[in-house]
Amino acid sequence: MKKTFELGKKIRIARLLRGYSQDNIANELGIKQQTYQLIENGETTLSEERFEKICTILKMDIEFVRVVDDIDLLSNVVVTYVKSKINIKN
Repeated sequence: MKKTFELGKKIRIARLLRGYSQDNIANELGIKQQTYQLIENGETTLSEERFEKICTILKMDIEFVRVVDDIDLLSNVVVTYVKSKINIKN
């Protein structure tokens, strides 16, 4: 598995793309929001089991998350997605 910090960024991006809050994911995992925030911030070790459960909740392909390393690209995807959602509503 990649460094936790990079993985946490990927998880955050996937969560934002799905429109979930940290509270949503934390509730699904049975943990506090603050504990989940530590995962996204890379401040705690992420077990393989918890990583798989997060991927299931976010409907993410585990291998995709592992191989995609360009955080800037993923961030641009999120920005483009959010802008498209805003344009659809207007």
